[in-house]
Amino acid sequence: MNPGRRLTLPVTAALRRGAALAVALAAALAVLAGCGPGVGGTGTGGLTFYGATASTLCTSELAATLLCARGDGSPSAIGAPATVEEGTALVHFADHEQRATVQATLQANTIELAVPCRRLRFRGDWGVAGDADLRFFGSYGDATTAGEVPASLQVQAVAGEGTARVSVTLRDSDGRIVVGPVLLQRVVQPAAAAPC
Repeated sequence: MNPGRRLTLPVTAALRRGAALAVALAAALAVLAGCGPGVGGTGTGGLTFYGATASTLCTSELAATLLCARGDGSPSAIGAPATVEEGTALVHFADHEQRATVQATLQANTIELAVPCRRLRFRGDWGVAGDADLRFFGSYGDATTAGEVPASLQVQAVAGEGTARVSVTLRDSDGRIVVGPVLLQRVVQPAAAAPC
């Protein structure tokens, strides 16, 4: 037997296994990339899942609780977007200023809701579905789910003096309540999470 031939066979076999592994890995990554980051994607939730159309927060009843441009195009506050279509500047809400159990962050036309003790996080985009059904459409994940679950978040302004307040209710795609309703108030910066 030729000594050079023995060396070639293991190297050739290893290269074939490596090439097969690379092809399988590339195929798996292509499939996973199609799922998107959890909002929108291909069937993981979001506007498409609900047949909703994107809308702007700053033309909704929530505009008064946010940092939106004025109707004349001038910013309502330093750092606010120049146009209503751009949505809101970064704003934070929490159920308590100190030791929050539920927090929300809004920017542009997107929200992220967090319930730290449940390890739950929802991310969604503001839109309209059906007959003027305005809400955030996206998905959530928590300690009990294997991946992202399609969900929608209803947010309503709550009248009152002083700090801007909203009521939030998170529902899965079957309409079951996942979180809420919870009353949140606008806070200057993200609140520290309450101990679990």
